Amino acid sequence: DMDALCRWADFFEARGCCVDDPILGKSQIFLFPVLTASNYGVPHGKIPENVLALFYDNIRALMPENFEIRLNTDFVNEEVIHLAGWALHKKVKDTVQKTAPGICTFLPSTEREEDLAGVLADMKFIVFILTTRPTDKKPKLPGIRQSRAMQKKLTEGLQKELARTYLATRFWFPTRHDAALKRLLKSIQTTEPYIEDMWLPAPFALYEAEKLFRHLSLETVISNLKEENGLPVKRLQVAVSRIFESNSQGQSMLVEYRLGFGDIRNETKVLFGIVWPIFGFDEKVSRTTLFNSLAVAGFLPEQIAFHDKMGTMLNDNDELYPNFKGQLVKPIDESEETYNKKRVLN
Repeated sequence: DMDALCRWADFFEARGCCVDDPILGKSQIFLFPVLTASNYGVPHGKIPENVLALFYDNIRALMPENFEIRLNTDFVNEEVIHLAGWALHKKVKDTVQKTAPGICTFLPSTEREEDLAGVLADMKFIVFILTTRPTDKKPKLPGIRQSRAMQKKLTEGLQKELARTYLATRFWFPTRHDAALKRLLKSIQTTEPYIEDMWLPAPFALYEAEKLFRHLSLETVISNLKEENGLPVKRLQVAVSRIFESNSQGQSMLVEYRLGFGDIRNETKVLFGIVWPIFGFDEKVSRTTLFNSLAVAGFLPEQIAFHDKMGTMLNDNDELYPNFKGQLVKPIDESEETYNKKRVLN
């Protein structure tokens, strides 16, 4: 049963985020996703000091005195935090052993400026570790209402501070959806669940970020094609193909859709491509979410080609997307007839 196997895998990955040591106490690592989009470069590297101070002060005010907080100084991407359970467990234990509580670097960013050239949207993570030392006195944890109030204050504060530092950049927070994002998800009428909670185990915080990032990617691509190529939605077409991968039993599983966007006057070229993961949801549910999202974005049925017979096995690094005729091709920059390096990081 692949569904049961995936659930157990998630369980063990989540357990890897926790350390229970008779000397070090109990520790857990948390991910705070920050989804970002900009035509002028996405944030990376060191987190601004004003943002770190705001984040630390809010967590410190919420947690009991006997909790230690270690807040990482760098924005990190999915590659840095997507460690195997045992590796993440060791990272948490080593960090608690070797660093003092407070704002410190325990997961340094590995991204370089040149690696992010042309990136229009990406997922970043603010990472922190909470530790409670062994004590006879049981800590009094904050209640749900108190925690939600802190999350609201924190996300609203982060939105303001990040906007001051990164101009012309959009930020979405999976931990708390703003009014515009709630309206979008409501209009899509998806039955996929979206959980607004910053206390999820790391693998599930990553899932929530990836689910929401699909919608930011779609908005970003449409906006960029209009601004850079002069192509509003009514002049676009989108092709959708199904992508499979083999599981450990040699069976093929549907893992994602790939979307290729192009000029409605040319059915062979793809100007931009994005990945739309399905996260193990029933294909009917995932497909409904995708097509409702395209409809809300303004695509008419005749502007969408769904190649349902086109089941393809691809690697994550294969930057191929379907054109309207059903062929997998690389995105082409319309003005230069070269490979389009602009992308969103799925």
